[in-house]
Amino acid sequence: MNKSTLLICFVASTFGFAQTNNFTPTLQTNIDFNIAAGQGGSVSAAYSRLVSKSKNNRFKIGYGIRLNHYISQRQSYITAPAQLTLGTTGPAVLFSNYILENIDTLSIARSSISYVNFKVGFQYSIRRLDIGFDIDVIGFSLGNKQNANLNTTMTEVRPKAFNLLLIGDNDLGSLNSEFYLRYWLDNRFAIRTGVSYQFLEYKTAQFFAGNDRFRNKVAMPFIALTFSPFKWVWSDLR
Repeated sequence: MNKSTLLICFVASTFGFAQTNNFTPTLQTNIDFNIAAGQGGSVSAAYSRLVSKSKNNRFKIGYGIRLNHYISQRQSYITAPAQLTLGTTGPAVLFSNYILENIDTLSIARSSISYVNFKVGFQYSIRRLDIGFDIDVIGFSLGNKQNANLNTTMTEVRPKAFNLLLIGDNDLGSLNSEFYLRYWLDNRFAIRTGVSYQFLEYKTAQFFAGNDRFRNKVAMPFIALTFSPFKWVWSDLR
């Protein structure tokens, strides 16, 4: 078989998949491997299931679990509790300004936080393209104790253990959310890219001015590989 024949076969098979795959599945089960870089760097692995919530299967709601590991060189973490930073709690934090005199800065030479969270997500599909958003809801964090500098005072810190999504600065612990675009190469593999927005939190060994929680917020572009372990079956498609 010569090169021209191989090229024709490849183009024909790709076009055939695109024509056959004009429909979207009622269910997606995905495994993702991500790398993000910017203000530090992170790697993550996630398992998710997305279920159709529309007649044409384009809109899906899902859930899953995500493991993240974030590292960076020297980073600054500021006072975390909304009651201190914004003077309020609840939904009002979305419309409030920071009270600068209530904010202290914690400097950590090398951040390293591993966290595992349950997540939820929403997705809309157009043929091979998925447009989506997901966010961590609840989980836990791990990391070594280390020394950090709070203003001019040395203190011992470690990642806050419990993570919980509330609203804005009401959040507790370390959480990740993603806006993404995913393009399916075939019915098993896809490339995904977007922005990862992470809340990262450390806790000091003692209280300073009534507070022991400090947070850093980072937004980083990411690239990911998606693998679907359960091959879409044509009879499951509409």
